[in-house]
Amino acid sequence: MQPLRRRPAGGGTLPAMTSTSPQRPRQRRGSWRLLPFLLLLTLTVSLLLAPALAGAPAPGSSYALAQAAPFNRPSHYPLSQRPDSRLYQPHADWIGRLILPSVTETSREPGDWVWVEIEHAPPTAQGLEGQVLHLEWAQRPALRELVERVSTDVRFAAAAQEIEGQGNLLPRRLDGRLRVGPLQSLAGARPNDDLIVQLEEVELEPGADGSTRLSIGRPPLQISGRYVGPPEKAIARASL
Repeated sequence: MQPLRRRPAGGGTLPAMTSTSPQRPRQRRGSWRLLPFLLLLTLTVSLLLAPALAGAPAPGSSYALAQAAPFNRPSHYPLSQRPDSRLYQPHADWIGRLILPSVTETSREPGDWVWVEIEHAPPTAQGLEGQVLHLEWAQRPALRELVERVSTDVRFAAAAQEIEGQGNLLPRRLDGRLRVGPLQSLAGARPNDDLIVQLEEVELEPGADGSTRLSIGRPPLQISGRYVGPPEKAIARASL
């Protein structure tokens, strides 16, 4: 195309003006040539970032972290270990470690009952310390009716797997059990049989096989350990 010239009103000529329209298609074609490279770069970055966007691995549960320390396990405190009675006193008259019975045992003997390892007993029953005994509810109609009402079958839904993967602790040992009551739900709340409880309104009953059975009239109370420190006055007397 020839340069455009226009004569001004006052005479003379203007500088030549060249049209830039032929160059614009070349600029567009250059941008289109970059598009595949940009798409490839975006895809590469997305693949590299995919693991990060997916999230970090699910953290361990607080229970698992606590169990890493030996002093958080019952085995760290043998029953034969007796602290100074002037500085420590039993948390309660009856203290035990709950043990979840097997499915075979509950099938053979239905009902809401568990095993309990006696860690501390009153002076009249100290011979039971260290024994694993049968623990059930007292034979009271109102109490038994209440336990029956709250007992339920336990079946985890598919969402439980996702919740557990986030580090939440679920009573996995209870999954699939039938008619789980308060005692078994408490004993099976953790992966291990390490729940220490205080027992109240305890009654001793002879079993059919000659063993001793325990019955309680109130729900067990979870405690942190067998012994607690006495008041400050008692500590002052012990230091004299």
